[in-house]
Amino acid sequence: MSDHVELNVPGGRLDPAHADKRDVFIDTPVDAKASPAYRLAQTYVEHVQAREFHKLPDLFTDDAVIYPPLRRAPVVGRAKIVDFYENTIAKVTPIAKAVSIYGEGNDCFMELSIPMDVDGEQRYVLTTIDHFTLAPDGRFSRMIVYLRP
Repeated sequence: MSDHVELNVPGGRLDPAHADKRDVFIDTPVDAKASPAYRLAQTYVEHVQAREFHKLPDLFTDDAVIYPPLRRAPVVGRAKIVDFYENTIAKVTPIAKAVSIYGEGNDCFMELSIPMDVDGEQRYVLTTIDHFTLAPDGRFSRMIVYLRP
């Protein structure tokens, strides 16, 4: 890809030199600005960044469903969500940075980036899109995580 191409995305600009392999930000991405109606998505990111995984289940309804990206079985109900965050996600999740949060109605989409080694240098790479559905009580009733190839 030509180096003169501008690859502007939520969070900043992507480096065209890596476009054929990964979505690598040129600079540290700008934080997403959450709308007031979707403050819960920002709270979710704040807990992840603070490594407060034990607080994440409280953001979900007791009968919520999480569809993880790397396994087929959904995580259903509070007990399994607690186990998922404390015993799976807490052990593997690097510091994530939300670069975009968009909400419409009861749905909220959030693009996340994480620091990764790119050619011997730590750079932020777009990794997932999380799709949240809000329940009438204002908590998440569903989360689907889409992994960027």
